[in-house]
Amino acid sequence: MSFHIVSIDSPQCSLSCRDGRLTCKSPGAPDRSLPLEDVASIIITSFSASIHSHLFLEAAKQRSTGFQPVRIASILLASW
Repeated sequence: MSFHIVSIDSPQCSLSCRDGRLTCKSPGAPDRSLPLEDVASIIITSFSASIHSHLFLEAAKQRSTGFQPVRIASILLASW
């Protein structure tokens, strides 16, 4: 199993989890997905990307010992 670092740059991207897979939907682009168990981290550089709460729950199940969302911290740091 390999672990991927997923970087989201699209401002209109919608992230969710379906059937144990990280899914990314963006207007004008094909839907993309990746097994959540293969994801090491998700880096979001767009403030207008949409994240479904189910993704956080499933990520916590996959990485129950090391799950540390930092989305809020990145917003606070960006406003300095």
